[in-house]
Amino acid sequence: MGGHRHPSDADARRLRSYESIQYLPPNSAAYRKGARSLRPAALSPGSQRWCMAALIGLTTGCVGFGLKTALFALEGGRLAVLERLATDKTMWLAALWAGSSAFALAGVAAAITAYGAPAASSSGVPEVIAYLNGITIREAFNLRTALAKFASCACAVQRAVASGLAAGPEGPMIHLGAIIGRGLSQAESAALGLNFPRAFPALRNSRDLRDHVSLGAACGVSAAFGAPIGGLLFAAEEVASFWSTELSWRVFFACAVATTTRDVLLAVGAGGFGPIRSRALVLFHITSAARRSHVLHFAAAACCGVPGGALGALFIRAQAAQAALRARWRTNDTRPKKVLEAASVALATALVFLGASFALGCDTACGDGDCHAQQLEEAYMRYWCDDRRVARGAALLLTGGEETALALCFGVYFWAAVSAMGLSPATGNVIPLLIMGALLGRLLGASVAAVLDVDPDGSDLWGDPGVWAVLGAASVFSGVTRLTISLTVILYEITDDVALLLPVMFAVLVSRTVAIKLQAESLYHVLLETKSVPVLLESSDKHYDVGPGGLDVLPVTDAMSPDPKCAYTTTTATDAAALLAAARHHTFPVLRPSDGRCCGTITRDHLLAVLRRHAAERVEPAGVRAPGDGGLEGVQMPSTRERGARMPSRSGDDDGPADDGADDDDGGEDPLRLSQLQHLSSPATRPILDAREESRLLALVKGDGTPVELGSYVHASAIKVQADFSLARALILYRTLGLRAIVVVDVDNRAVGMLTRQDLLPFHVNDYRSRRADSEAATVCDGDDPTELEATAAELADLV
Repeated sequence: MGGHRHPSDADARRLRSYESIQYLPPNSAAYRKGARSLRPAALSPGSQRWCMAALIGLTTGCVGFGLKTALFALEGGRLAVLERLATDKTMWLAALWAGSSAFALAGVAAAITAYGAPAASSSGVPEVIAYLNGITIREAFNLRTALAKFASCACAVQRAVASGLAAGPEGPMIHLGAIIGRGLSQAESAALGLNFPRAFPALRNSRDLRDHVSLGAACGVSAAFGAPIGGLLFAAEEVASFWSTELSWRVFFACAVATTTRDVLLAVGAGGFGPIRSRALVLFHITSAARRSHVLHFAAAACCGVPGGALGALFIRAQAAQAALRARWRTNDTRPKKVLEAASVALATALVFLGASFALGCDTACGDGDCHAQQLEEAYMRYWCDDRRVARGAALLLTGGEETALALCFGVYFWAAVSAMGLSPATGNVIPLLIMGALLGRLLGASVAAVLDVDPDGSDLWGDPGVWAVLGAASVFSGVTRLTISLTVILYEITDDVALLLPVMFAVLVSRTVAIKLQAESLYHVLLETKSVPVLLESSDKHYDVGPGGLDVLPVTDAMSPDPKCAYTTTTATDAAALLAAARHHTFPVLRPSDGRCCGTITRDHLLAVLRRHAAERVEPAGVRAPGDGGLEGVQMPSTRERGARMPSRSGDDDGPADDGADDDDGGEDPLRLSQLQHLSSPATRPILDAREESRLLALVKGDGTPVELGSYVHASAIKVQADFSLARALILYRTLGLRAIVVVDVDNRAVGMLTRQDLLPFHVNDYRSRRADSEAATVCDGDDPTELEATAAELADLV
């Protein structure tokens, strides 16, 4: 998504505030020199990556086990009290307990994120997608966010709705896995003051960091669903923007480790060690007669796919409208409003669910067909029913069991799922989508069975309710997320039913086609747009309104920012400070002073680091301390006089005196070592200097005419294109290589413009083309006589 609609002024400011991340580290002379002089490590880079994959999988599996244990502990206590109170004589007490406990749990969950870590709110999946697309998301991947995510999810999500919210833990697990991948691969934590630069030195760069975030997100899916293959495919299909075959092998291994770890720990926690899963995690109670492919199943898939896709599009539009309403309501201090909103929604949902369950009454547990009596006994609750009957409505609405989907009101759950999305607590939407789909499928199956007068108890292949539930769940989930391959595999892994694989594939394709016709983008991409995150995805191409020929016939000058602010390979501290003060850009073209030709780019962080070192050399010996105590946690930038000097990493930690090419045999030592350059190139949890410290630094070096050499830190492999270069191909270069910016040069290799992420957004290109067309039309109308133009055209025709 990322910007096909025209943003408001506030949204435009948020769009410009995001910083792009370069997938590969800048290839400067200092970087190349440090890489050539690295000492061989005990483990090869490949071995380090495989060891890290195992470590991330093991840690994510343990976190998944801990989260599931916490969910069951809170859920068991709350529902045990509710079941004791839910009798004919004490229903008012049951309602009081359901409402008050839901209000309290959701309020605590919202307060944890609103006051403790705002970046931990909601599912976190859109933030992971944006990060892997090349956007810095501040505070989204640190330890504080992870702890808040875990605690908030444990309070807000009890399988489906024990806190009153129609939500699930799968989205938060994906975010937690991504945080684990980032933290472990870099072997550092600013919050704990830990940094181990020698642990995995080959992984401390922007490329490996982003690859391990993708790997962690895949492990999160595996730990949430118990679906290792589905986790791999989900990361490749939906989350990651950069993928390779070699990464696929490591993700495959890590997902297997994560799933096995979680399942073994659950088996041990249940009091045994042996079979790690005795049955599928989600059961739709398909009869043995229907557990084989049949041509009628494809007809059922079509019947579910069309309404499932339409429902998915409706769900996405409802979320977009709800997000707009919340943005208008949450003004000034939004934290109390976030807590009150989440608690109120949970209270209303809990009371409505309890009332609907009571209204649906009691029913026999088994009926006349094969109903898996032992499993039903575990899922159903008796509540106000006698010993021979169960409350079918309570089984789904209060615990999330899909077994009773046919008996419940679809509209109630749709309202609850829409209301729960976008709230402050850390919650996901996978479980609600599966339940809504199962409800829709069984309702459709019951309707078809009634029309065709077939037996809906499972003896007839056409009327089996479990088949309809599976197909409905696949259709709705695909309509909302637009997943295809990964969704099909995940459903197979969690249902353990290969017979319906082909019908599920068909339902997914039908649903996705219908949903795209009604709503162009998926839920995650719409949420990114509502947050004004400038994501550049392949699905965004359809939003460029540029006429015949598309972007390929347009030059990059139709989108670039002209007259860029430039640095020089040799400059002064005053000029460098003036450049940083005059422009808030994150990347600057670098010119040679002799001829003004462009020789590469330099990032803002590298320029600040050089100025900070310069200030440490020139100013601190005179008794004045250069800024950086707050944002850099008091660590001094190195000077050329400090042998083995140290420089802080992007997250505020210290690299230590590891030998990574700092010393140079032919010209002194390079003050910024390889590990430091890699950290400056990696996505940051916070800026190297905050705004106050940066202002102090620029004021400190103002008036200093001492030369400053930038040539060693110039990214010599920066992409430069001619002014008439195709805009479509520039967009391909930007996305494929994971660039921060593209320099536009003229025939003499002089910088005439910059092409950034914001410049490539569809709305920006469309607006520029529209303004230029209006300007050309005005020129024709105001400057030339139409009669003369017609005469000129006639003369040209005669010549031809």
